[in-house]
Amino acid sequence: MMKILIDCSFMDSTQISGVYNCTYRLLNGFKDLNDVALEIHIIIQPQEKEYFTKLFSSFTLLLLPKHLSMVVKKIPHLKGYIYSSFIDKYIVKKNIDIFFCPYMSIDSLFCSKAKQIGILHDAQTYILKKNQFVKGKIYKFFMDRILDKNKFIVTISEEARKNIQKQLPYIKAPLYLIHNSVIVSRKMIGVKDIENQKYILFVNTLMEYKNIETLIRAFFLIKDKIPHILLIKARSTEFWQKKMIPLINDLKLMNRVVLYEKNLSDEEMAFLYNKAEIFVSTSLMEGFGYTPIEAAIYKTSVITTKIPVILETSKGLFHYYEPAKDYKVLSSTIYNLLQNPDSPETLSDISKKLESLYLPVEQARKFISLFAEIRNM
Repeated sequence: MMKILIDCSFMDSTQISGVYNCTYRLLNGFKDLNDVALEIHIIIQPQEKEYFTKLFSSFTLLLLPKHLSMVVKKIPHLKGYIYSSFIDKYIVKKNIDIFFCPYMSIDSLFCSKAKQIGILHDAQTYILKKNQFVKGKIYKFFMDRILDKNKFIVTISEEARKNIQKQLPYIKAPLYLIHNSVIVSRKMIGVKDIENQKYILFVNTLMEYKNIETLIRAFFLIKDKIPHILLIKARSTEFWQKKMIPLINDLKLMNRVVLYEKNLSDEEMAFLYNKAEIFVSTSLMEGFGYTPIEAAIYKTSVITTKIPVILETSKGLFHYYEPAKDYKVLSSTIYNLLQNPDSPETLSDISKKLESLYLPVEQARKFISLFAEIRNM
């Protein structure tokens, strides 16, 4: 029996984010695989007990002690150090083989009593923090120490691995490649707010490097030729408030560009993707790029930037445009695809290919093989 302790202490069931989704999918893969030779333990915050019990009743839950939570809130960067003794005692008591962190960050947990492996999704934060001297130095200091604790690191794409090696050439741990997985909902639930709308869809975080400005400017050029709205499924950010809302107002697109912030279930997201006329991703950096893959699996035409990681994970099956910030090229690409849409047969073929590549159970199987390999080293 191989025993795995998984750090899910960063998870918040009331929030939606890419790394949360990736972790839920991997956990579901472990659950669906139902490997009798594998015993899963999950570290969670106390307030997450009910949620995780409902979803993963076959896993053993380890709740972080409440009496340390106030200390952690004051100095979150020291979270790993504060809980290290607690984690080590549990590892010894339960005879844990592998300590696994699905999302490595500066406040990740770590141990000294088991072999440790973590997923480093990308090097984007290292890149973005370079322009913030003090915060950048602090981030690098703590993150480098977390990386040192992980003797084995998983990356989620070949391009992510290349970027990590470029930005962090001093990493000693071997870098393994296991792609993310994509959950497919077999059921769709309508979203009343958009049921009667024709829309072009964008699903991503509203950070500057996601390049939403190019999409808004591209949409402006064709707005009078099409009946669609530009639907943005995301949460508002400081960048959106300070930079994009003034742009939308200047272009007089207030009634045509819609930010949709409501939380949606997997079944509602399936509907949102499937009903979109076109899905567009303008991102300049990605570790994996799962939202355009999700859209394609739900049989929606996809246009993305021609960045290497998207070409890798999409297997060349999308419509691509370049340069990434050329809104005129993007505008014509969108309009041409609306005028000459993909056939249902083409969309169905793309969907089948991508779904088979990114099944959660296959990702879980690869991790179990890696855990076994590491345990035996």
